[in-house]
Amino acid sequence: MEKKKECDAKKLVIRTTLAVLTVAVSLVLTGCGKRMARIEQNPIPEPRSPIPDKHLEDSQSQLHVTIEDVQEDAKKKAADIIAAIEQEQIALQNILQIHNQQLTKSIVGIEEE
Repeated sequence: MEKKKECDAKKLVIRTTLAVLTVAVSLVLTGCGKRMARIEQNPIPEPRSPIPDKHLEDSQSQLHVTIEDVQEDAKKKAADIIAAIEQEQIALQNILQIHNQQLTKSIVGIEEE
């Protein structure tokens, strides 16, 4: 059994080595190394922005200000909505108390009869 495992391990090592060698030889034959060397020697230049840097900085600062304004507005709206919900909840609780009191009076009136 151990002999079979050793044979399988050896076969795996041999196959892996052959696969790596095959890939390496293929890359060399296709000239991949030369292409990579040329790419490294002549990197693609970064495109220049047609917008002047000062204008870009102004636009970015305006964008940040606008984002902050939107965030503040969203916080205010959320606070307003929460306050309105709390008021409605208090009103509903008051109505529920009134109805409970009326129901209790009705039950007491029925029991007294």
